Amino acid sequence: HSGLTPVYGISGNKHPYHISILSHLAELIGRPLRTTGCILLCCTDGSAIVECNFKEIPFRKGDMAVVFSDTLFSVRKISATFRTWYFELSTGLTDETTFTSAGEFFDWLCENPVFPLSAAREKDMELWLSMTAWIENNTSGKYRHIMLRNQWHNFFLALESVLKHRLTERDIKTISSSRKLFNNFCKLLCEHCREHHEVKFYADRLCITPYYLSRITHRIF
Repeated sequence: HSGLTPVYGISGNKHPYHISILSHLAELIGRPLRTTGCILLCCTDGSAIVECNFKEIPFRKGDMAVVFSDTLFSVRKISATFRTWYFELSTGLTDETTFTSAGEFFDWLCENPVFPLSAAREKDMELWLSMTAWIENNTSGKYRHIMLRNQWHNFFLALESVLKHRLTERDIKTISSSRKLFNNFCKLLCEHCREHHEVKFYADRLCITPYYLSRITHRIF
């Protein structure tokens, strides 16, 4: 992406993830962040307004954002000092590192893609970055892949452990097949929104009626 200054790691077939520091986001404003796996942003300075699944959300220093393939995410505004870490995991690495986490936790993340980190957690993040950099700079081959996979696996487990108290019984009960259909609808939008603007096209892909799709989106929004 324009405005990204690589620090270490590259995306592609040989490397399963990409880490960069975003020096600015001016050229990315209004353009959706697309991924087939997972993107994580961690704001280190300044602030921004982001749009996630059609809702505008403030993104400030100390906040983290988690963007999956079915998340509609874009940056609307940025401050002059805005900076954020940028992590992108491939589809394979995302699957490998999130398989043990609870489904309701990821459904909660879809509803709450931007959340604050406490000062203690910010320091933990710095330590985790340092450990990841060590793996990058001192390992290769199967050792590198396994250690990075374990590093990201532990990251998602730690994230769930820290945030799980925010899931109320009500949150879990309201997660249903409707939420999954809505997630799939968002994913289809990312893939086909430029060519297909008819509700029926998306409803047919989801094997439901246009009326039911309308009811689902109304309920989720």
